[in-house]
Amino acid sequence: MKNHVSLHFSKIVLLVGTCAAVLAGNMLLGEAKAWREITWIDIFGEGSTMGLMLMFLAFVLSSRPRGRVTNYLAFGLIGFSAATFQDVIDEIFILEPGLIFGDLVESVTAPIAVVILAYGLYLWNQEQVAINQRLQSKERFYREHSALDYVTDLYTALYMQKQVEREIVHYRNTQQPFSLLMLDISNFNSFNRHFGDQDGDRLLTQVAHMLTLNIRSVDLACRYAGDRFIVLFPQTHMIDARIYAEEILNALKNMAFKPENAARSVFIECNISLVDHSDGDHAQRLLGTLTQRLETDKFHKRTQATKTAA
Repeated sequence: MKNHVSLHFSKIVLLVGTCAAVLAGNMLLGEAKAWREITWIDIFGEGSTMGLMLMFLAFVLSSRPRGRVTNYLAFGLIGFSAATFQDVIDEIFILEPGLIFGDLVESVTAPIAVVILAYGLYLWNQEQVAINQRLQSKERFYREHSALDYVTDLYTALYMQKQVEREIVHYRNTQQPFSLLMLDISNFNSFNRHFGDQDGDRLLTQVAHMLTLNIRSVDLACRYAGDRFIVLFPQTHMIDARIYAEEILNALKNMAFKPENAARSVFIECNISLVDHSDGDHAQRLLGTLTQRLETDKFHKRTQATKTAA
């Protein structure tokens, strides 16, 4: 996964510079407390708050690219970190009476930082809404990053199994049908041997993208295993699922894939199988039937090809 810390060097400099300025101001304008006067439990409590803010800031900077949302989140967290740092310093240094340096850093910076952070969270929420709309055909009702396939950016078989289980329960309660499509790429192993694993991964990514372009917003596409993909069609009878499957096959058949070191585009063929809610009463049985039908279809194609060649 790409780390974005290197994009935010200026923000890290701002954080270090701000904390250094707070420390320098307290050292110049005040004097250190005697060792016995320091309340260590207060330092631990206020230091923990600062540590939490720094941890949140590290998460933001390591996971997000540059942008308006990132800036508001980062500047809010930097400001709040400076205010909590002043809290910690207050336990170590005593400022001369009448000086407002500590109050300015602590009581003024903190509310301003909270407002900036709150606005950043509002923008982040708007960003998430936009991202959710783009992910409609890749996830349904539930998000779990550990189940993502990072080659195709689709969820894995485990995620699909949970969604199928949910559809089975929904069917029992409402009698709403659903169908499943499984497909794989013909001769994908030969493609990998000829063009290499890197182009193989690129092909899988392109197939996944083509799948999501050619299904409805209520449908769900996942990578099942290897070069095998699976699509869930909610509220769909088998007769309609066959039409959708043909449309997907046609789209993939006409997809021109361009390997890195090839002069011409490569066109692929796919094998498919279909089941609906009537083919099993739990997810494993449905997925097993789907896999078996796909293997049977591939066997018949190989047999037919052998007879034709003979």
